[in-house]
Amino acid sequence: MLKGATPQHFYGPEAFSPHIIGLATSHGAVIQPQFSRKKQTTQPGNTCPNCKAYIGEHYLFTEYFMTALDGQYGYEKVAVESPAISH
Repeated sequence: MLKGATPQHFYGPEAFSPHIIGLATSHGAVIQPQFSRKKQTTQPGNTCPNCKAYIGEHYLFTEYFMTALDGQYGYEKVAVESPAISH
């Protein structure tokens, strides 16, 4: 998950460039093609390394990201040069 230009803007791997997907996977993220029933398309998505299930952004944000910022999980900040979003 990347933080955008404003504090309220975060986005996940569906908007990552190939370079950023490579960077994320080199730091332990599992990003694989996942079918979105909501969007009716296949897109890169956070994936459970054990069962290969799609980890949705709402779950990732509320259950990991916010709790990590609260100090309940360790995390690593990685500097990313723009543009991070694929077009």
